[in-house]
Amino acid sequence: MQEAIRFIQDNFKPVAVLKDGDSGLTELVISPDKTVFIRKTIPYTGLPYRQMMQLSHPLLPKIYYAAEDASRTYVIEQYVEGENLQALLDAKGNFSEQQVRNIGLQLCDALEYLHQNRILHRDIKTSNIILKDDGAIRLLDFGAARIVKVKERHAGQSRSKDTVAEIADRTDDEPFVQEQDTRILGTPGYAPPEQYGFAATDFRSDYYALGMTLQTLLGNRYKGTLTNAIRRCVELDPERRIGSAQELRNLLQVHWYDALLREKQKYAVLLLVLCLLGAGLFLWQRQETKDENAQRAVTETATGVTAEKEKNAKEESVKVEMKSGGAKENSGENAEKTSGSKTEAKPSDSTAAKATSSSQLSEQKQTPPIVSPSVKAEVSKPSTVRAGQIQFSSKNWSDLQKTEQHLPPIVADADKVIYSPGQWPKVTVANNSDAVLQNPQIEMYFNDFGVLGSDLTVTDWNDSKVSSHFSEKTANGLAHRVILRFEGVVQPHDSYQFNLFGGVSGLFKTGANPSVRIVFSADNADAQEKSYTIGIK
Repeated sequence: MQEAIRFIQDNFKPVAVLKDGDSGLTELVISPDKTVFIRKTIPYTGLPYRQMMQLSHPLLPKIYYAAEDASRTYVIEQYVEGENLQALLDAKGNFSEQQVRNIGLQLCDALEYLHQNRILHRDIKTSNIILKDDGAIRLLDFGAARIVKVKERHAGQSRSKDTVAEIADRTDDEPFVQEQDTRILGTPGYAPPEQYGFAATDFRSDYYALGMTLQTLLGNRYKGTLTNAIRRCVELDPERRIGSAQELRNLLQVHWYDALLREKQKYAVLLLVLCLLGAGLFLWQRQETKDENAQRAVTETATGVTAEKEKNAKEESVKVEMKSGGAKENSGENAEKTSGSKTEAKPSDSTAAKATSSSQLSEQKQTPPIVSPSVKAEVSKPSTVRAGQIQFSSKNWSDLQKTEQHLPPIVADADKVIYSPGQWPKVTVANNSDAVLQNPQIEMYFNDFGVLGSDLTVTDWNDSKVSSHFSEKTANGLAHRVILRFEGVVQPHDSYQFNLFGGVSGLFKTGANPSVRIVFSADNADAQEKSYTIGIK
């Protein structure tokens, strides 16, 4: 091993220092045959560089030499020409949707290959991705990477045969070993919450960082066809997050409806508006025609009735005149009265017919009732959820374990504890009502226990916000009150899960009898509370 280290140090002439800091020294070097390489001296051991010497993928740099001593790792790797995405972002601004889609699909291929070989990158970000002139990328810098340890499925079976799919299919008796990470590495803003010290990382951690990278390239105000893919990547709860390259690849692929939201969006929207206007005009004309036909039918009916009455009146008048002329003995006065009596019936019947016509027309054009503004406000006002229609429960408070105190973060006068893989404390709120639950919130009050964390707010794809707030801190920085808030709605007969996860960097026991009191509240629901004993093994 010492010979390998000496070879790496002595056989390559330094040309330029590319980076020198806490994460190590990166140099541009040249070999005796004038070939340019990258040499890295990293102040950590246990990195996967020696395993990567056996791997080859067009989206990853080739690792030629790797060696370790007691405290450092020495590497010679391929020099990749191109510009990193962060430099391009700073110089030219946000990337187009199609560019980001292509980058995301290539990263899916790179991660799929790494994960099949049980390698977690753990530091995916814009400055660690090189974009070449032909549009291809290279994923660099494995200084934070680690190997995922997997238990054997059967005695004698080589672990090299394990694939991502096989790992996903394992039973509870055959999990892959998510041991506590020995170093807190990664970049704030890209690394997922579990990467900050009190939970083990797994393949889903890389997809979180990938999602944050795509969002950075597009800009925080981006709302387009890639929004759902990004949202699925950056779920705070790993159980709800993208779990495989194929799953993400399906979300990133182009679909027929993407044209409505890409570069020709305005034309598609204009066409849609014209279609809606045309449909509205057609319906309006159809309604007008129906009203005119109805009015015409009523008018014709009324006219027919009037004509029939007039015809009958004329016939009756003729009969009276004939009778009057044939009866000489009747006086002219009586005939005149008789004729007048019959004639007076005509305007009376005509008036009744007209009244009937007006009544029918009035019914045809009856105006719908007007709803007053106060009534409208009452209709749109959210319903209050009655007591008993909201249920909440919490779990994973009794399976915490003490861990080694030298692992960061270190807090004075407190014992650091961790939870089993994936078993972080959770609170589930079930909305069993027929109304939406607005802005639910959980407050946790700790006794003989504290949480180390920083306030965090994450905006969802539909502008809902999930936030963690830490307060009532003691002198050692531990918070004894944590507020988890969801600024959005929980639909009727649906549930929402709060996780003591986002922004948290450590859990600590500070007394003999740790416990937590949890208070649930919402904008339109009564408050409830429950208490739990915190069990630490």
